[in-house]
Amino acid sequence: MVGVAQSVSGALATLAIVTAAYALSALLTFQLLQPLQNLAFGALPFTISLLHLPHTVRILAAYFLGWRSVAYLFPVSVASVYVTHAQDQGGMTLLALGTLISVVGYVGILSACAIKNLLFPLLPQKKDWIVLLIAGAIASVLNTMGHALLLPVATETGVGYFIGDIGGLFFTLIALIYVFRIFDKKG
Repeated sequence: MVGVAQSVSGALATLAIVTAAYALSALLTFQLLQPLQNLAFGALPFTISLLHLPHTVRILAAYFLGWRSVAYLFPVSVASVYVTHAQDQGGMTLLALGTLISVVGYVGILSACAIKNLLFPLLPQKKDWIVLLIAGAIASVLNTMGHALLLPVATETGVGYFIGDIGGLFFTLIALIYVFRIFDKKG
């Protein structure tokens, strides 16, 4: 019985971490980066950000948690879709978008690992950031196509989703590299 309790508490802790990371990244994207972006480039639709940080959380969760990332991302993905699209869409569309958003990262990681193993079998394991970038691109394409199927979005909006996802992933990975280097020098 103790093992089950530890398992449940571990799962709840992971859920809390993933939810907090996704919510914080969405808050940073929509409350800080997007207003700055609108000042610099003019107004874009609310759901488009040139640095969409939650995409990074999806990819990193899928990379580190595997298939379980889908379950951990699902609640916060549905909540995020509700906040950004509730005024336009019905409940089933919101649920479908939340499901799509929670699944694309894992599909991207699976696909990127297969591509890496097929095309670059001798690439050292330290180069897994390449897998993360490929996975991010694949997941973003799937996310954009899913949004296009479920929502009446223009082509420009889809391109905006892709640019934001990749830009956010690249920016966050570079930031994490520097943060880890700082901690590595101190340790």
